[in-house]
Amino acid sequence: MEDWLRGERDWNDIDNMFFCRNDKFKKDVIKYRGKGFYHKDFEKIMTELINADREIEIGNIEYLQKRADVIADLNPLVGCINNERKVDLLKRIIKSCVVGESTLFLMKMSAYGTLEEYDEDGNTLTELCLGGNKPTTIYNATAESDILLEKMLGNDGGYKTIQIMKAELEIIKEKMQKNEAVRIYRGFAIEKDERVREGYKKDGEKYFKQRAGTGISYSLDRNVAGYFAMRKLMMKDGDFIEGGNFYSGLVFAKMKTQQAGNVISQDEYIKERTKDISSMREQRGLIPIICEYLLEPEKVKGWFLNIGESEIMSLPEDVLVKHYEIAHSRDIASCEYEFINKGISLITEIAGGLIEGGLVCWISGGSYGKVYAIFAKAEDVKSDAEKFEKKFFGALTRTDKCIAFNDFSRAMEYYALSIPEEVAPTNHKMTKELSDYLRKPYDYKREQGKKYRVGTVKQ
Repeated sequence: MEDWLRGERDWNDIDNMFFCRNDKFKKDVIKYRGKGFYHKDFEKIMTELINADREIEIGNIEYLQKRADVIADLNPLVGCINNERKVDLLKRIIKSCVVGESTLFLMKMSAYGTLEEYDEDGNTLTELCLGGNKPTTIYNATAESDILLEKMLGNDGGYKTIQIMKAELEIIKEKMQKNEAVRIYRGFAIEKDERVREGYKKDGEKYFKQRAGTGISYSLDRNVAGYFAMRKLMMKDGDFIEGGNFYSGLVFAKMKTQQAGNVISQDEYIKERTKDISSMREQRGLIPIICEYLLEPEKVKGWFLNIGESEIMSLPEDVLVKHYEIAHSRDIASCEYEFINKGISLITEIAGGLIEGGLVCWISGGSYGKVYAIFAKAEDVKSDAEKFEKKFFGALTRTDKCIAFNDFSRAMEYYALSIPEEVAPTNHKMTKELSDYLRKPYDYKREQGKKYRVGTVKQ
């Protein structure tokens, strides 16, 4: 491995050709370019990874977390180099057999997530990352990651994001264990003269094969597919088209404002975003598609866990098109809304939390720096939320914002509810149970002034 950085082309001599132009890793490029210590960090992290892998190979599962941490540290080092060097690196790692199959698989998935662009080297990198991954290797890596996530849940007390990743990973693990087909989704957009299916029903197997909109990345979540259908409509050359959020832009900005987003209307955002999507699909003449597939477990080439958009990788020829639909603009807007909220980890991060028939969650301060969560029915505080929105976002000074905040806090206290102990928060973390409960509440009682202690602010 050492000759990768000191081989026939010394990387210091081709500094400008070594690093990538990917904005995601811009800070890492600035950190290393021209500094001369990239190789030291790389050797240190690779040594740690090899040592952790050796411990795991002999059964020391306590090193699963260490391996995950080291791969996370390796990710920016791989990410900040260009696709040509990524390919060179991965080929050397595979050839040298310096790590076991499970660790190699996880390194491949991490490297795939840093792909700069789908040029010739990018396609080669994709083939390297997805090729040669045996079903047993993928299953073993899945089982090891499941153990790690279970431990993280115990340590962190149930972050929603960890819960979701674990649930999705367990679907993959269970389907591979039982040798059952996995239901997956993909969102894309096609031209009016294109066909999704390769053939008609009378054409037999061609009916279940895909022609337009193919790719290697799929999701277990239909909402994620809907979100990517939106991106195909609203983006061009990697950037959102100017004016694409004309109607929803202001609502989106409010919805994403921490804490204030908890009381912005879900219906308002979806309504305005529907207008944006309808306008853009008409302007560009594209047809948004949400496609559902079945994938046999032995055809899974890899997976990539992320907070909002966990992926399953497979080849287009290996998936079966079960069903597809031309998605309505409101359906896509709803998928986007769900995608935005899927990755939240704190109860102050809800985007568009005023949902018809649901509960609003609000964080309020008390004496001696104590912090509390308050819950109230959306219908009870709707008019107060609208007043808060106008005052808070129309405020010219910080004092005016504080007044708006305090006025709404008093309204929440007046309409406060007690909720079941099993979903009530004890800190700022958002759990899946609480997230689901806010949308479909049960067993609550009106109890004016009821608060739930969730922390303390240092004064």
